[in-house]
Amino acid sequence: MAKKHVWRIKKEYFRQLKNGEKKLEIRVGYPAIKKVKEGDFLSFENYGDNCFLVKRVSVYDSFNRMLEVEAVKNVLPGMTKNGALKILR
Repeated sequence: MAKKHVWRIKKEYFRQLKNGEKKLEIRVGYPAIKKVKEGDFLSFENYGDNCFLVKRVSVYDSFNRMLEVEAVKNVLPGMTKNGALKILR
């Protein structure tokens, strides 16, 4: 059965997700994060009624590896790979 997870997110990243500019939400694999499964739903605090379907869950051993596989524009729109790595680290 699908679960709903409620997380916090910075306003600029929420806006990018809501507008479809940002296609991926990235989280470090803490225990609560590891419970999220494909088909679950994400909602973000402080932004009214919002709900996003989890279409895929991928695990990477580093931010660098993740950015080798995922397009930077889907992770942090408008950033270069080096700029994204600085923000993610």
